[in-house]
Amino acid sequence: MDFLQSPAYEAVKQALSPFAVTEEAITVSNPDVKDVAAMLDRVKDQDYSLIIAFGGGTVMDTAKTLAMVIPAGVSGTAALRDFIVSGEYTGLQPIPWVGVPTTSGTGSEVTSWATVWDREKEFKRSCSWIRNYAVAAVLNPAFYSPVFTGFSP
Repeated sequence: MDFLQSPAYEAVKQALSPFAVTEEAITVSNPDVKDVAAMLDRVKDQDYSLIIAFGGGTVMDTAKTLAMVIPAGVSGTAALRDFIVSGEYTGLQPIPWVGVPTTSGTGSEVTSWATVWDREKEFKRSCSWIRNYAVAAVLNPAFYSPVFTGFSP
């Protein structure tokens, strides 16, 4: 069952309903610099106090990348590519993020690096910054069990 169609997801939406929430679904595997840049264009003008990433490694990598590039003011594919390749993150204060895996095994919710593919240039890179660890990782079997049974916030 897809997490977005699970009772656990409905419970999470209910728990977050008092807050202003922007939802972005990620439908690709292994985030490409173009995919992340397109998402960044959709969300960059909003004021974030927290990013919550529900999903697997792709979702975590995308959330970690956005946590760094939104405060850096990066815009567009070329600028995002340059930002990742440069590794110049000193002084950057990422948006705090929480990792909530819905798959087992990537461990991306407890690392500071985010892998972004660049299929056009035929490589993958990781952006990593000591300040980009999750502020919390939530491991709840209700989120990654094949049945997605109940969740209580």
